[in-house]
Amino acid sequence: MLMRQLCAIISAACSFSTCNAQVAPIDTITVTARGRVEAVIAVPDSVSVYSRADIERRKLNTLEDIVAATPGVFIVHDQDPGTNTISVRGVATNINQEASVGFVVDGLALADSELFTLRPFDVQRVEVLKGPQGALFGRSASGGVISYETVKPGTSFAGFAQFGYANGNSKTLDGALDIPVSKTISTRLSGSLMSTDGLIYNSFLKRTVDDYVSRNLRSATHVKLSDAVSFDLRLSFADEAGGSTWISSENATNLTNGRLAGGILQNPQGDFLGRADRRYYGAAATIILTLPYAATLKFISGYDHYHKNFSEEFDFRHGPVSSQGVDYPNGVQPIHQPVGLVSETGELRYTSSNAGTLKLIAGLFLQNTRKLVINDYQGFGDPNPHYIYNKSFEYGLFVQGNYDVSPQLELSMALRYDSDSKQRLRVTPVLSQFDSLQNQTFSSWQPKLSVSYHPQANLNAYITASVGFKPGGFNPMRNPAFDPPFTPTFQSESTRGLEAGLKWQNSDGHIRATFAGFVTDYRHYQNTEFFSDDTVFSVPRVRVHGLEASTHLGLVAGFSIDASASWTSARIGAYQAPSPLDATIIIDYKNNRLAHAPDYSADLAVLWQHTVGPLKLDARLDYNRLGTVYYEIDNILYSPPRGILNGRLAVTMGKLTTEFWAMNIGNIRYATSGFGQRQSPFLLDLKPGGPFDSFSISKGRTFGASLKVVFP
Repeated sequence: MLMRQLCAIISAACSFSTCNAQVAPIDTITVTARGRVEAVIAVPDSVSVYSRADIERRKLNTLEDIVAATPGVFIVHDQDPGTNTISVRGVATNINQEASVGFVVDGLALADSELFTLRPFDVQRVEVLKGPQGALFGRSASGGVISYETVKPGTSFAGFAQFGYANGNSKTLDGALDIPVSKTISTRLSGSLMSTDGLIYNSFLKRTVDDYVSRNLRSATHVKLSDAVSFDLRLSFADEAGGSTWISSENATNLTNGRLAGGILQNPQGDFLGRADRRYYGAAATIILTLPYAATLKFISGYDHYHKNFSEEFDFRHGPVSSQGVDYPNGVQPIHQPVGLVSETGELRYTSSNAGTLKLIAGLFLQNTRKLVINDYQGFGDPNPHYIYNKSFEYGLFVQGNYDVSPQLELSMALRYDSDSKQRLRVTPVLSQFDSLQNQTFSSWQPKLSVSYHPQANLNAYITASVGFKPGGFNPMRNPAFDPPFTPTFQSESTRGLEAGLKWQNSDGHIRATFAGFVTDYRHYQNTEFFSDDTVFSVPRVRVHGLEASTHLGLVAGFSIDASASWTSARIGAYQAPSPLDATIIIDYKNNRLAHAPDYSADLAVLWQHTVGPLKLDARLDYNRLGTVYYEIDNILYSPPRGILNGRLAVTMGKLTTEFWAMNIGNIRYATSGFGQRQSPFLLDLKPGGPFDSFSISKGRTFGASLKVVFP
């Protein structure tokens, strides 16, 4: 009764601005979060969804853009094009470890986080699922899932071309073309080219250091073999090259007590130009067989081949330096860290009809991955590269059932078993005493249970309990000369989440609101310390809880408002570990904030659409607010809260659209990442002028214009 009264009050309050305006109904927002197409309001999970129009209006051109637009999600992506750290509701990836967030493209899970930051283009929809999603998406979805759906081939000849120019001499060229080969075969060719001279200036090298070129191609072919069988083939290629590791160096720990803001955010001043290039080839094939009673059997397979070259300095200073009694006349350079990756993925999935009281999904998932990482520390005087071979073979079995107990009550149950057999071979020429071969299988059951109550089609109250896990891994062989005791194998992470939420919209969908509260029992967080290579210590427990809310209000005269906010508390339980500076000293991290987990984030946007004669105007102004971010669990280096204002105006006349946009209009300068001096004896003793912390600064204000034409 109380719920109905609340809905009535909301509807009455909104009637003046919306109902009396006689606005046209909008399309139902659909997602595939539970493996089938359904209205987002029916899904008993927090889902942020961005349509093709949203992607254009909000300038979501990179993964960082998508994350910045999604409250409760945070990313660090700055060392090189492939290395990234994503946090969802406080469940965070640590540096150089497996992701805690699943990443899916056209229904196929990517094998490694190196592939996450490939440039998205010609994307139909992006879905961000929050909370443990292991029951349907498998291992390493313990924090959530980010899913891309690319644009499918059309049945008639059509396409678009778009050219853009922005500050930093940045140029983009995007396009796509639908080619109907026959009545049963259609193909879509799409591509994206981006180049920039960069915006981050190195004060010693007297040049920008974030120049970059990205070339991307994709072909998608759909073949209707019969009324019951279809075949899809997607081929992808990416080639990227440019600057990397534009890292600044200053003593923030002592000068500002770790606060990365204001005058401490100096430009980079290193004397080595970091470079990175990477190339990717991918293929995905899908066969869909329509069975009796509108059920489907789907087989999807994929192949990914990836290679990255990466070089940097480590001192991020210019001129001769010294540390720990060693002199480096030319600084610490170069350091090379090439990466090679090959993976094969396959999934067989049965999906029942959307009709009926019971809806089933069941399947088998397989993924085979080989990855080579080379750590070549010539800059430290080490002539012996470290070769690390990682192999992984995963299989998963899953089943999900959605049962309509009554027209108003749905019960959803899912269960998945994942097994990941890993092998790690470390080879160091000459220093063979430190070579090691490690093998272990990590496995887990991942259940999920949801109850949804929808007394009306436009109202859904739900509660969901779910489990996710990220496999454990291997530490390097211990060097007794300077390493503390640690286990050769570190444990798998696990998350047990409980979420309760409410979703509501009015009859025409112009007013929507969601609210959710969540608690996550986060165990065995894989915390990286820098002893021998990357050494992982398991944090027994992290306490996570928070609140999220969002709303969309369709107003009069073409105006609408989007607002969303998330508050998250992620604090470390009882945990003690050796100091990275002195293994004989034990540090107590209890009650510290988890790294890369902002305490809050929020987004407020005002949209306006209007038609004047032959012109269609589309404007958006949005303000994004992010709370304090700590970069390590010692809670020393941090970025204070910041607010970013973005804007866009598009004018369409017929088939031609002209767009003007600006991001970070206020030119707010902030740190995008940080690595503290107390994490490394080298940085703590770095001379002259040390000790030093390392951090990356933002690009500042960006602005530009574009011209888009659609045809025919």
